[in-house]
Amino acid sequence: MWVAAGTQPTGEVGIAEMKSPDGSRFLQLFSHPLEVVALGRGERPLPFTPEQLGKVLKSQLGLSGVLVDPAGPSAVVRREALTELIALAVE
Repeated sequence: MWVAAGTQPTGEVGIAEMKSPDGSRFLQLFSHPLEVVALGRGERPLPFTPEQLGKVLKSQLGLSGVLVDPAGPSAVVRREALTELIALAVE
């Protein structure tokens, strides 16, 4: 899978999230790097392993889950369904 990465004003690299109207935060995941480029937001695609996803979900308790292929057709996967990935996170 892939994430959309961009440089923050602080100079750090950040990865794209989506915030729902109720305030829930979802990490945006892409099945192909061209999907990131096609959005035209100036971000670059970075490969993202299941282990990395588990680590992010473990450290970012405020994430409600992931949004797969945000440009559509998309799917929301809630944190509760990702417990096996969280278990892959190496401390």
